[in-house]
Amino acid sequence: MGWEGAEETGADLVTTEEEAEQEFDTDTGDGGVVTDTSVADILACSITHLRQELDHKVSTCHNNTPALLHTVKTLCLFEIYSGKYDSSWRAHLKGARALLKTTARTALSTNASGGWLIARWYISIEALSALTNDETGDAEQRQAIQPIIDSVATQGSALDIYAGYSADLHLAFKDIGGLMQQYASARYDHCGDDILSDLLRHCDECISIEQRVERMITRDKDDGLRIPAEISLSTEELRMFSACNTAYQYSALLHIRRRLYNMPPGSEQVQQCVRGILDAVCNVLPVTVLSPWILLTTPIFTAGCEAIAQDREIVKNLLTELYTVLRIRNVLRAMEVLERHWQGPEDSYTDVVDFLPF
Repeated sequence: MGWEGAEETGADLVTTEEEAEQEFDTDTGDGGVVTDTSVADILACSITHLRQELDHKVSTCHNNTPALLHTVKTLCLFEIYSGKYDSSWRAHLKGARALLKTTARTALSTNASGGWLIARWYISIEALSALTNDETGDAEQRQAIQPIIDSVATQGSALDIYAGYSADLHLAFKDIGGLMQQYASARYDHCGDDILSDLLRHCDECISIEQRVERMITRDKDDGLRIPAEISLSTEELRMFSACNTAYQYSALLHIRRRLYNMPPGSEQVQQCVRGILDAVCNVLPVTVLSPWILLTTPIFTAGCEAIAQDREIVKNLLTELYTVLRIRNVLRAMEVLERHWQGPEDSYTDVVDFLPF
């Protein structure tokens, strides 16, 4: 794809200015309110800036990809945090992929302007979006996974402080998502003896990824979470990030056991993961110092999907407290999706697999 292709993807896949001006109110953390007009202005300004930068890229062949990616990131996070009942955030993720394809991913270099933040955001959302109902084609998936592979090669098992978990878990999430898509295809596209061989191969791959995640849990429990040399954490901060990492690891294990192995929600193996997540989350506090509190929507929602009895109340209380502190409307949507799921799991399945609790 040349510059023209990147322009088409960026301009056509992002939401239009009219869509950006749809009203939604956003509470601020200090009890104030960001008005509908303010939000619409920010979105419209970001989209206008994106289009101008895309035009400039095409007309001058100037490498302004880092600036474009920052704008795409802003738009994507706006769409997610707004709690809107659609998947418009996917358009921005596709736009980011297209931009990165034109620059051979050099914009994700930590030496690039703002490269660290863009790299961490992109890799994190690629990994977690794989756990949703992702219909990305095989070729695009191969392109999307390479930056994650590169990141793991660089960071290994060290903490990705933006994501709140060890860097190698990104690849595990992406692999789990890939297996879920393969499994869905095997169920609907094959019949007779073909499906048996597909499912047997699928099972072997499931066992492999499950063992990888279990080794991660054991490693970080026994040796402690590895912290990059350039990051300095206090004892309390390290404890909370370690707990957050554990919550995400058990989330990965829960996805494997429920959505790959299809174990019953009430099974001991599934509920072990639910308890592992909730116990870990309860060790993270909404404090003013550096804290992974803002990163907890994903593991809490994952546990909530399979929680039973009193654990559902714990999930509701945790999400309520999370919203009280952060005022992010996507947290409210997480609660609404879970309430519907608890009332009728079969009826709410699409909502669950389409939702990104980022």
